[in-house]
Amino acid sequence: MAIFHKTLQYHEDTTKKRELNQEDVEFLKRLQFEMNTQDTTGTADPRFWIIKGSERVINNEDPDELCLQVDGSTVTSTTEETVKYLNDNILPDCNIDRENCRIETGYTWDFKLTYTEDEEEEYEDLSTQEVNEFLANNGYDDVTIVGVSVRPIMYPGTMFLTEKEAREHLERNHYHYSEDAHTYCMCAWRSPEVEKLWKILRETKWDCQDKELESHEEKYILHYCISLMQELVGYFEKWYRWVHGENAVEELSEEERFCYNMSYFHIVQELFLFHTYHSGGTSTMAKCRQLGVDSSENIEFNFMEESDE
Repeated sequence: MAIFHKTLQYHEDTTKKRELNQEDVEFLKRLQFEMNTQDTTGTADPRFWIIKGSERVINNEDPDELCLQVDGSTVTSTTEETVKYLNDNILPDCNIDRENCRIETGYTWDFKLTYTEDEEEEYEDLSTQEVNEFLANNGYDDVTIVGVSVRPIMYPGTMFLTEKEAREHLERNHYHYSEDAHTYCMCAWRSPEVEKLWKILRETKWDCQDKELESHEEKYILHYCISLMQELVGYFEKWYRWVHGENAVEELSEEERFCYNMSYFHIVQELFLFHTYHSGGTSTMAKCRQLGVDSSENIEFNFMEESDE
């Protein structure tokens, strides 16, 4: 059964946001071209690359190789090297009452001890444990044969969107990996978020970003819009004076004079939220607070009397 950790928690998003710039667009275009033209290696979408290699682990039960350790340091990497090291460096110093004594790789057992007795070649099968006991009894208690197995490993902390970047990483950091390390393609199986992001990176027309022009923030757009509305009323007043006379506005009674009140609530709702899924009262008041205005405050658009000079 799967284990779900109870550490999934959230905090306030404090990451500072910014607009895409031209450098971002060029990077995304290059990445998209590489993703869309590289070999799929027969791997399903969405694919990514990792570094895969091998590691050697102690395995005395069913080893691939029998290696020699001296004072805890491994001095041989294969069974053949171990046999050669024992024959060249260990056996000549041991007190063995047999002639032409040599260790060889065994068939049914780990090792085979061959020697000459009564002018005839004899042999004894030896296990790794028996060889280690022989070494300890002859003063080589710091020398030990251990079983080693080679197993594949997918290196953690490696993830690349393109094989090109994976190869470049391996070339720069090869000394951190095994000698047989290589790039390896995988599929992010049943990962909807990765699949959606992968499709965005591959299918978005980033060129269209080049045509977008910088504009003002929403709070400035709001104030400019109100200024334009007031300016329009001013032009209407000038037209009224041109048609009816220079003093036509002053001759109007208070009830006849043009005056229209519009709340920030109504302006913000019409300007920013109309035909959206969040154009209700609560959202509109929240938007007003975001723009730094009081949703209940009214803006008055009217004819202004000319002041006496």
